[in-house]
Amino acid sequence: MNYYDDLTLSDDERDFVGQYIHTGLWADSYPEAMSDYANGDIKLEAHSLKYVMVDCLAFLGKFGCYLDGDAMREQAAHDFYLTRNGHGTGFWDRDANTYGSSRLRDQMDKFAQSFGPNELEIDTGEYRYDV
Repeated sequence: MNYYDDLTLSDDERDFVGQYIHTGLWADSYPEAMSDYANGDIKLEAHSLKYVMVDCLAFLGKFGCYLDGDAMREQAAHDFYLTRNGHGTGFWDRDANTYGSSRLRDQMDKFAQSFGPNELEIDTGEYRYDV
């Protein structure tokens, strides 16, 4: 279950936000978080989801036209999360061909860093914590 189904997002936007959340759960959460999220056992706090969506849409607004195809968009969502949260990998760590040019890759890296870190806030039904 996705908790942003009631919002009007394009398929590309929805996929980008979904991949961003998936990466956050994978990178910063407990091992079962991704399956728990997919099953609806946990959810993002509403305000956390709002911030995720605004940031993802801002990124797509600036760079979406350069992201050619689903695979590139998914990789960009993954790299956006990792880069902004200082995981030691992300845009800068990709081959220039991943995004078409080193200049574009470097611009996305700089833009992602400008957002600063973001913690996903999870509600398990029993307790809340920051991922």
